[in-house]
Amino acid sequence: MKSRFATTSILAIAAALSQSALGQISVVYPPLASHVHTAYNGSTRSTLNPDPVTNANEFFLLNGVSQDVQDEISSGDWESGEWHFDFTSKWRNTAHGSLTIDMYNATAPFPAFGGAHMQARYNKAAGDANMNLQWIQLVKPVGFAFDPDELFNTQTGASSSNGPIPAANGMFIDPYPNDGTDGGPFYWNESEWPRYQNSGDNFGDYSLKFRDLPRVAIQPGQTKSMFFELYLVNWDGNSSGNVEFLDGIQWGFTVTPTPGTLALMTMGGLVATRRRR
Repeated sequence: MKSRFATTSILAIAAALSQSALGQISVVYPPLASHVHTAYNGSTRSTLNPDPVTNANEFFLLNGVSQDVQDEISSGDWESGEWHFDFTSKWRNTAHGSLTIDMYNATAPFPAFGGAHMQARYNKAAGDANMNLQWIQLVKPVGFAFDPDELFNTQTGASSSNGPIPAANGMFIDPYPNDGTDGGPFYWNESEWPRYQNSGDNFGDYSLKFRDLPRVAIQPGQTKSMFFELYLVNWDGNSSGNVEFLDGIQWGFTVTPTPGTLALMTMGGLVATRRRR
């Protein structure tokens, strides 16, 4: 892994200043050395979408908790417990800290596969110093029906005894419901969570870390996209309890086949895979 870069772009500085003035989370975008807008592998092109580093008008920051997230939260298995979700009261009402995007790269790891690699660190400010921070992420596949299948069990570490996982007909909270890794809505389950909070890596210190490495298969004539809404939330720490949404960003990628190489794309029928945590 590369060492932390000391330089930031003018875009990053301007974005951080304007966001702080609004009481929002401040986002520092990655330098060019840790950013790949488009990746090729000879048969596939993967492009970041949105990408505020390459396109200054494509900003990450969300303006509120989307109705999609609220709908998915309300329909999740965790609603059978005593979970309570507050989508508005903490939104931008405290002096939030900074989210540093250490890596935002388009990837094309195999023939007929494209994706992205996102890595970020959140550092607390005074307003959220005593909060138990977690991530909640919405996944929105576009142009295909996401089908985790048994490969998804392997990717998430879920036991194969859980059986086949049904196809996701539309969006879902990540990880995919019923994958067997936890019973809550959070990106990190309770066994993973301690490894990604109050520590540091080669990029620097963090209060909470995020990492995702999704990819999808592509077939001739197809275009596939995956969009993500990533929210920083405050959790009271109970196995079923209160969750307050604090702020959020959006990111994603689009995958297309490159002209003249469709004969190479024999793997296009494979399922999409999700994060490598």
